[in-house]
Amino acid sequence: MGKWLGDMVNVRKLSLLNIGILFFLLLSLFSCKSEEAVIPKGFEVIKSDGPYSFVLMDKKFLGDKIEQRRAGNIICTKNNAPKYCEVYFWMNRKDVQTSMPMTRTTANRGVYYIKDGKVKLTALK
Repeated sequence: MGKWLGDMVNVRKLSLLNIGILFFLLLSLFSCKSEEAVIPKGFEVIKSDGPYSFVLMDKKFLGDKIEQRRAGNIICTKNNAPKYCEVYFWMNRKDVQTSMPMTRTTANRGVYYIKDGKVKLTALK
């Protein structure tokens, strides 16, 4: 009977340890703040109008397809436009358009485009 009682005590210790670990994991899970995607520094949304966003981009990202794609993806996610979204990038504030259709020359711009889940980036170079 002594061995059986000893086994019961060990099982109780193990169960309390498991409960403690489980409690800690659940507490950790619920205390974590959900991270909202943040537009990378160097990208400033001048205006968003429905699925269209007009963005001023720091020149250090010139030709950086990875960062332009990342910024475009985050902006489209923030605009809640996963099926159709257009993000236009400019480096000079005076060139940034703020409405569609664009009325001024658009030669010095990049475009991040989503249509039906397909992504296309024409990077600003």
